[in-house]
Amino acid sequence: MSLSGQVLDARPSIIVVDDLVTKGATLLAATTRVREADPSVPVRVFAIARTTNMDGTAFMVPVEGRIFPSFDSTRREPW
Repeated sequence: MSLSGQVLDARPSIIVVDDLVTKGATLLAATTRVREADPSVPVRVFAIARTTNMDGTAFMVPVEGRIFPSFDSTRREPW
């Protein structure tokens, strides 16, 4: 597939969408399930908003980050 002489990547990919990221456990679990089904498909996640503290009252501007599993929970960077 091409557009104005540029080749577009036609590989399938998955985008997981969530409304709100608190600790990131839901997005991490969904991504894990997709990768179990097909590890070769790229997976990206998108959320409308994220909390900036544990009580969930504050939101920040969009940010690109990562969610990591930890011993008994998840960890976000940046928080």
